[in-house]
Amino acid sequence: MKKKIPNILTITRLIMCVALMITMQIAMKRFDLLDMMLKISLGIFVVASLTDWVDGFLARRWDAITNFGKIMDPLADKILVMTAFVGFAAMQVIPWWLVVIVLAREFLVTSLRIVAVSEGIVVPANMWGKLKTVSHMVAIIAVFIGIIYFRIPKVDLVVNILVALALVMTVFSGYEYCYSYIKHGGEKD
Repeated sequence: MKKKIPNILTITRLIMCVALMITMQIAMKRFDLLDMMLKISLGIFVVASLTDWVDGFLARRWDAITNFGKIMDPLADKILVMTAFVGFAAMQVIPWWLVVIVLAREFLVTSLRIVAVSEGIVVPANMWGKLKTVSHMVAIIAVFIGIIYFRIPKVDLVVNILVALALVMTVFSGYEYCYSYIKHGGEKD
C-alpha cells in the first residue's frame, strides 16, 4: 500500500488544480470574497507544490517509481503552474504573452518527449527543468503574496524579477531539452 502513496499524492495534486481554478474564478467574480478566495488559492497552491516534492521523495525512498508517476507527476506540475498563470492573466496581474510562452514551452518539451519515446530515446528530466518548476512555483507564491498582503494591482518590482527569472528558466530549460534531443539523441532504452 505505501508504494501507492506517491501516485495518490500526484492524483491529489491534480484534484487540487481543479480546486485552485475554482477558487481563483470565485475571486475574480466575487469581489466581496476576493481576499478570502486568494488566501485559499495560495494555501491550495502551496500544499499542491509541496506534494510535488513529497511524492518524488517517497517514490525514490520506497523504490516506488512507476510508469504512471513518470508521466503524471510532471503533467500534474504543468497543470498546477498553468492553472495559476492563467488565473493571474485573467485577473490582469501578469501579461497573457507570458502565459503563451510558458504554455508553448510545455507543449514543445512534452511533444519532444513523446517523439523521443516513440524512437526509443529517453530525454530525461534535467536540473534545468527542475529549476524551472521551482522558479515557477516561487514566482506564483510571490504573486499571490503580493496581491493578498500588499494589495499590488500589478506585480511590483520584486515579483517582476521573480516572474522574469521564471520566464528565463522556461526558455532556457526548453532549449536544453531540445538540445539534448537534437544533438545527443538522448539515451537509447
